[in-house]
Amino acid sequence: MATYELLLQALDEEGRVEEADALFEKILTENEECTPRSLFHRVMTMHERYNQPKRLLEVLCYFLEASFLRLEYSNCHQDPVMKALSGASYHG
Repeated sequence: MATYELLLQALDEEGRVEEADALFEKILTENEECTPRSLFHRVMTMHERYNQPKRLLEVLCYFLEASFLRLEYSNCHQDPVMKALSGASYHG
């Protein structure tokens, strides 16, 4: 997964948002249950940086859908950064 994260970072820094989004979708469909929070965080910050609140909310929904039960059962809470990003996009 670290390789994917590095590739997403490179695509983000080059401004290739569509390609990064397509890669993230591929990662998500192949590894839905084991996609780390860091990938979601990277993609969400990318969409925030490029002013795409609708897509940011879609990614947030993927995250919540994929990991809600894991978070509930493990007694973890949503990352504060993700809370701030999602709140800002609603008020955006």
